[in-house]
Amino acid sequence: MSQASNQIVKTLLSGEDLSSSQYYAVMIELGTSNTVIVAGTPAAEGTHVIGILQNEPADGEAANVVIGGTSKIVMAANCDAGEKIMSSSGKGTPVDGDQKSVIGVALEDNAEGDGGIVEILLTPGGVGQADESN
Repeated sequence: MSQASNQIVKTLLSGEDLSSSQYYAVMIELGTSNTVIVAGTPAAEGTHVIGILQNEPADGEAANVVIGGTSKIVMAANCDAGEKIMSSSGKGTPVDGDQKSVIGVALEDNAEGDGGIVEILLTPGGVGQADESN
C-alpha cells in the first residue's frame, strides 16, 4: 500500500473522542460547536463527509482532516481499484444500490474486508449508484 502524498489538510476541533478513528471519514457536527465527528451512514442520517481524519485526537483536540487529494481510509468491506467509495459509520465501503454520498474513488483493491486500509482519491459531494451510470 502506498502512502498518501498529495493532500490538502485542514485542522479543525474534535467534537468527540477520535483517538481510535484514524483514517475514518468525518463530518462537521451541526449546531454551535462546528466540530469534527465520525461520519454516520449517509442513507440514514443525511451525512455529508468533509474528509478523512489523519490523527488520533481526543475530544476537544486538533483534528487533522484531509479535505482534498489522496488519503488512506479504513474499509468496512472489500473493494476494487476504481470503485466509488461511500462512508458507512466512518469506514469506507463500495457504493451500493441506493444513491449515496460518494467520498472518493479507490486507488487500490481491498481483499482484507472490514479493517483493511486502502488509499482513495477524495471526491466528496458526489452521488453514486451501483450501476456506475453517473
